[in-house]
Amino acid sequence: MSFTIQDQRRYDDDDNDDDSVGISEHTHQNLSGEELREMERMRELTNPGYHKIYKAYKNKARKIIMYATRNNRGSFIRDPIRGSFSSDRVGTKAEYYYFKVRLVSIASHTNEPVTLYYDSPESYEKHQYMRVNADTKNRWHERREAFTGHSIPRLDGNTTTVS
Repeated sequence: MSFTIQDQRRYDDDDNDDDSVGISEHTHQNLSGEELREMERMRELTNPGYHKIYKAYKNKARKIIMYATRNNRGSFIRDPIRGSFSSDRVGTKAEYYYFKVRLVSIASHTNEPVTLYYDSPESYEKHQYMRVNADTKNRWHERREAFTGHSIPRLDGNTTTVS
């Protein structure tokens, strides 16, 4: 009986189909703590918009993980908290939907300034443990309302304000 290269490929393909799902689903369960940390470090290094900083807030060091948007015109705008991409693009009028923050004090992997697009000044405050000047917030909400034709609820402290 002869065994051809095509038979070998068919045999290899069948073999890979059966095992590939089981191996990929459960690989992380067999890793040690050190291996899991290394895997997380590699995930961070391969994600160019990923940044992790520590800020002092109420006498504690708070870890802040953020995802930056590339500054190139036409790049998709990225949620700075979750890292998901929206269908809105940098350099278009859709930028008016966002509270744009540029953090020049953070070094990026690509030497670009770190640019974050928040849903509102209030979401920036909550994520970054910062306070935004009331005039800045009011101007942003007025500009957004003029652009979209409607206002969004504002969370100031423990109250929700709808203008």
